[in-house]
Amino acid sequence: MAESAPSHAELQAEVRRLRAALDQCTTLPPQDAQRRLAIFDGAIDFAMVVLDPAGVITDWNTGAERLLGWTAAEIRGAPAECFFTPEDNRSGRAALEMRLALQDGRAEDERWHLRRDGTRFWASGEMHPLHDDAGSHTGFVKILRDRTPQHLAGEALRDSQRHVGEVQQQLAESERYWRGLFEQLDEGFILGTILRDDQGHGRDWRYDQVNRAWCKHFGLSAEQTIGQTARTLFPELEALWVEDFTRVVDTGQSFSYVRQFQFNGRWYEGHAHKAGPDSFLVLFLDVTEREQAAQATRDEERYRRALAELGEGFSQLNDIEAVTELACRVLGTSLDAHLVGYGLVDAETETITVERDRTIPGARSLMGTLNFRDYGSYSEAFKRGETVVIEDVQQDPRTRDNLAALHRLETRALVNLPLFEQGNLVALLYVASSQPRRWAPAELQFIREVANRTRSATARLTAERALRDSELNLRLVADTLPCLIAFVDRDLIYRFANIEAPKWFKDAPQSILGRSMAEVFAPELFAARRPAIQAALDGTPARLDLPWAWPDGRRRIADIHYRPRRDARGAVDGFYVFAQDVTIQRDAQALIQAQNLSLSQEVQARTAERDRLWALSEDLLLTADFTGQLLRVSPSWSRGLGYSEAELLSRPYTELIHPDDLPGVLMALDELRRSGLPARVENRVQAADGSWRWLSWTLSLDTDQDRLTGAGRDITREKDAAETKALLEEQLRQSQKMEAVGQLTGGLAHDFNNLLAGIVGSLDLLTVRIGQGRLNNLERYTTAAQGAAIRAAALTHRLLAFSRRQTLDPKPTDVNRLVAGMEDLIRRTVGPAIQIEVVASSELWSTLVDPPQLENALLNLCINARDAMPEGGRIFIETANRALDARMGRVRDLDPGEYIALSVTDNGCGMPPEVIAKAFDPFFTTKPIGVGTGLGLSMIYGFVRQSGGQARIHSQVDQGTSVTLFLPRHREVATGVDLAASQPTLPRQGHGETVLVVDDEPTVRMLVVEVLEELGYAALEAADASSGLRLLESDVRIDLLISDVGLPGGMNGRQMADAARQRRPGLKVLFITGYAENAVVGNGHLEPGMHVMTKPFAMDALAVRIRDLIVGI
Repeated sequence: MAESAPSHAELQAEVRRLRAALDQCTTLPPQDAQRRLAIFDGAIDFAMVVLDPAGVITDWNTGAERLLGWTAAEIRGAPAECFFTPEDNRSGRAALEMRLALQDGRAEDERWHLRRDGTRFWASGEMHPLHDDAGSHTGFVKILRDRTPQHLAGEALRDSQRHVGEVQQQLAESERYWRGLFEQLDEGFILGTILRDDQGHGRDWRYDQVNRAWCKHFGLSAEQTIGQTARTLFPELEALWVEDFTRVVDTGQSFSYVRQFQFNGRWYEGHAHKAGPDSFLVLFLDVTEREQAAQATRDEERYRRALAELGEGFSQLNDIEAVTELACRVLGTSLDAHLVGYGLVDAETETITVERDRTIPGARSLMGTLNFRDYGSYSEAFKRGETVVIEDVQQDPRTRDNLAALHRLETRALVNLPLFEQGNLVALLYVASSQPRRWAPAELQFIREVANRTRSATARLTAERALRDSELNLRLVADTLPCLIAFVDRDLIYRFANIEAPKWFKDAPQSILGRSMAEVFAPELFAARRPAIQAALDGTPARLDLPWAWPDGRRRIADIHYRPRRDARGAVDGFYVFAQDVTIQRDAQALIQAQNLSLSQEVQARTAERDRLWALSEDLLLTADFTGQLLRVSPSWSRGLGYSEAELLSRPYTELIHPDDLPGVLMALDELRRSGLPARVENRVQAADGSWRWLSWTLSLDTDQDRLTGAGRDITREKDAAETKALLEEQLRQSQKMEAVGQLTGGLAHDFNNLLAGIVGSLDLLTVRIGQGRLNNLERYTTAAQGAAIRAAALTHRLLAFSRRQTLDPKPTDVNRLVAGMEDLIRRTVGPAIQIEVVASSELWSTLVDPPQLENALLNLCINARDAMPEGGRIFIETANRALDARMGRVRDLDPGEYIALSVTDNGCGMPPEVIAKAFDPFFTTKPIGVGTGLGLSMIYGFVRQSGGQARIHSQVDQGTSVTLFLPRHREVATGVDLAASQPTLPRQGHGETVLVVDDEPTVRMLVVEVLEELGYAALEAADASSGLRLLESDVRIDLLISDVGLPGGMNGRQMADAARQRRPGLKVLFITGYAENAVVGNGHLEPGMHVMTKPFAMDALAVRIRDLIVGI
């Protein structure tokens, strides 16, 4: 039987599918060209023709090649009219279709078309406009399908088709009726077809129809949905849905459900029915709010029961560990969590100690002491009292950097709830889930409730334990004090007595307990105490002195106190009794009273003696107020300073004080008045003859707080002696400094003589060989001379770094990349006996630093580490980010902020504290004479401080040493570091540019000019600053200035360059200098457009720098 012809509706559906495929092609990114081509050429039953806005063919697919006969390559650039019939071309059919497509969004037709061989075919087609993402019209696509057999059979089928048309119209009206009905439903509607695997089992379904309500529920349009499979739209679809709908189709039995759809987390109540051999329909409602309310009610009841169980359990427990264990078990069971724990927090060290936790079988426990930072960057949130809620550790930025630790615990979601006491973080409750989880508000509230009750229970047990300890301590204290301590209740019954009771009562303490005071004391003794007892019961403390007959027969005088005690409601429930034997004190008081008369006489005598001391003392004694007025002065003022007492008392004492010392004196007086503590101050005071005398004062506050008293000792001679001593010490330091300079100079002379011997000797031999005509192997002499010169340059660089006057060329630097580039050089340098291990921090910050200087520092530290391990060992090079607060900044002598830390650690011999204290001092070394210069660490320290950072040493003898360089974080993108880049000989680069060379050394000037000429540049020369400036102020073209820093002619190179830039603002400048003059170059940093090279330098390096400056690199 012949294949039935597709209906018009089927053709339209296929056209829509092809249009959608074409749209998908246009939206694919450029890198998906292969996929675009596969989609475009895959529709082999349809001809797809792409036109530009003018109707010129730009492309067509394989189906078009098969149907029309032309290949895509042959047809590109031809007009669309080539496959229209002559009669259609005469009527302008192609242009009409393009206009209609632009006007209506599509143009349909069924008509005859032409093939390449001239034959005709009847085709059904549609034309659609094409637009880019901005909405601009970019062309058309025409889709054709050969329907010639159907057209030829059309006459015979016309009547049938009319009948079919009528039926289709009726069906369409019926479909419109039912579709309108379904579109108006609040229920979502699905008409779907089960898709089966090779065994006939349902594996998916296709959406054939959906209504507006369905689209609203799932955020997809009908066009996006119809024809798609469920697993295409919802990749994580649960298999249960497919199984249930397949069972409806297979059995014909309807199915009802209330279930949560994981795609959007919503709950739906639905009914599924069979609709055809493999089709089904579903009507459903969103019942999320209803289900959530019901679930909330169930959760509330479950949590209420759990809290009741928790409260009952807490009331029966008297052990803190048992309380936390019960809390973890209840939480884990109620929330179905795989890990629950409660621990005490040490906020200072950012650690938590977990003594008990609850895990499901097979899960790891967290018991022990843990560091917050190992599990995420949210410890600051704890300190702010925030509950940390994470639904998926793999997605949350707070935990993405700590996934390894969390994966070991099989944790995907977690809640951490901090607990505070008096404003301090004291404990933490954590709950973890092995799957991603949306923590409901009721769950979080339940966790908070359990946490608070657990904290209250542990606080109660802690308080009870403290109370027991307090009672024991109270008993211990009470039994230790040498007095009677007892407690009497409102019924005047003794309830407590300390160990002193036998001294005061005939019976032992146990005998008076439970007995009343009226029973213990004789009636007359009780009556004497009765008023004080009543006062205490009324809430007023009472005190009385009474005679007391002790059991040993002695009669004593007792100082008795009755102190009321109040219960929780504030009512007096008894009073404490404190009785102390004061017989000796009372006897002493009587004796004191008897001695008062003689004491008064003695005071008068001592006052006279004090007046004699006031008059005869050589110290300057005074009484003054805080307004600046002297109230009383000793005669020594007149003797020592030459003023009369009247002169001193009539003028403010601040006029006598040296102006430079007055602020310090006033500050000392303010502190004396504020604190009341004695003050010491030294200052100069002017004598009557105009001379200045140094006085050392001891000042104290007088009892009425409005005056001060003081004594001043003349220390002028001591000050003169100290000044003389300081001058001698400074002379000694200068002498030692000159000795150190001499030591350094001698060493430098030795090193440079060796280097010059190699240079001069090589050049002499080179001259001899050239004179003899022996030109073979000359390069070994030039190589030897160059090597010695390079070593001499390195020595001067080290000296400049040691003096901290080397000009830095800071750049944003990736220290991880720098370390990686140095690693091979370090391994070769330290040798095979030393193992190198690099621990580089991920996402290390950038720093602004001179890369070559940092390389030198790193290599120097590794060499020091190697020397500390003569038998071999391990060197650890580590990088890390460090954020220092004010406290940690003070510890490391750094401003608070963000730094990168570069550490070099060895397991060598280590250093004692006295060596660490001197490690950064210049010339200090523990190596034998001739082995170490003592400048290495000093150079590193100077470079790091000059870069805005700090260097720190941590070392233990026989354990090893760690040196850490702290460098400030820089926000710009770091640059790469090429450690081994060699400078090749450059070809000629010049194009007529002119370079001015200013240097007072003819040899240097000659070499630079020759390099410039080799590069193809024009060169101008000047021997001093004045002649160079004349050229710069002329109209001569100058593209680059190369100048020494130190020049004759009245100004240095920097001043000449600054003057030249007044006339030539954009002038590029390269300073070449034998030393770095920071005062000229700018304290180690250059202005934009200025660069520096330190002599000596290789000519090829100079050539590269000149080329880069000329071309603007």
